Amino acid sequence: MNNLLSSQLYDNETFYSAFSTDLRNAKQSVVIESPFITTKRMDVLLPVICRLRQKDVRVIVNMRDPLEHDTELPHRLSIILN
Repeated sequence: MNNLLSSQLYDNETFYSAFSTDLRNAKQSVVIESPFITTKRMDVLLPVICRLRQKDVRVIVNMRDPLEHDTELPHRLSIILN
């Protein structure tokens, strides 16, 4: 069956493994909607996002203003953007 026609439910134990797999398989673009992303989660996603950028995959992360997050998140985002 075509993966686009099937669906699965994930919980906090299974979501990020599946999400990372989807990110690694991206070919053109990725849009992440996460207004409450944490520094800890960004540390997990940062290497994956950097690899996507190296493959010329467009990455958009929609979130709250980084300055409204904890103090480390703006620094982590600057690594991605530069």
